[in-house]
Amino acid sequence: MAARAVVIRRAVAIVILTVAVGVLAAPLFRAPARIDVATWPADGASMSAGPAVVRLSAPAPVRPGEVHVTVVNADGQVMSVGAPRVAGAEVSQPIGMLPTGSYRVAYHLELENLTQVSGSTAFGVGMAAQPAGWDEAEAREQSGAPEAGGHQHVAGGLDPLTAVALGANVIVLAGIAVLEVRRRRAR
Repeated sequence: MAARAVVIRRAVAIVILTVAVGVLAAPLFRAPARIDVATWPADGASMSAGPAVVRLSAPAPVRPGEVHVTVVNADGQVMSVGAPRVAGAEVSQPIGMLPTGSYRVAYHLELENLTQVSGSTAFGVGMAAQPAGWDEAEAREQSGAPEAGGHQHVAGGLDPLTAVALGANVIVLAGIAVLEVRRRRAR
């Protein structure tokens, strides 16, 4: 009779642990939400004169050391000058004098909550925005923006979800160790 109770308790413990691990791991497998970044000049804009700066507006504060913004012309020549400036959720990238032509802005931002956002926009000065024969891979390479799971940053610490998952693992392993010690003493 006592052996049967032990088997039932173990089965219940396994079910509880399985459910707990499933609940804790579920957020790790969800698809990331699409995060829109407002840009100026807007995507597809045609301007009469080239801007002195490109602006990005993220939905949350941006980590200053984790920003890549590159402006290139149709030939792939980098037109951005200096490092991007970050003020909260706003990013500005100075650019040199832009002659008539099409330009692509490629960006990669890491928000304060460690979410990474990347994208690209195009604008034209004195003409249409989309240059013929544009090379997206080259723009990503120049900006440091990720390609389907490529470029990633190592954050300065644990993100909250990982910390909770690790803490739960420690608690579960400690519980298993305590149960094992009690089981051996009971023999």
